[in-house]
Amino acid sequence: MEENIKKLEIRLINDVVITSQKDEATDAKIDELRRKLDMLMERLASAREKILGTPLGNLQVGGSGILTGAQSSVMED
Repeated sequence: MEENIKKLEIRLINDVVITSQKDEATDAKIDELRRKLDMLMERLASAREKILGTPLGNLQVGGSGILTGAQSSVMED
């Protein structure tokens, strides 16, 4: 009986160690994904002004549904 308990205890310790290692690997992967997402968000934020031609806070929608802004050149043609 004590031998079975000892085997179960060793197995439990091994399972805890393996689970801990998996958790550490998962945390590292999540941190890497978070870093990549932050980098993509920075790129998107810097590209937004180039795409829209004006910072998002300066855009307004007129009664006709047309976007207007301080630097808007789309509707000037």
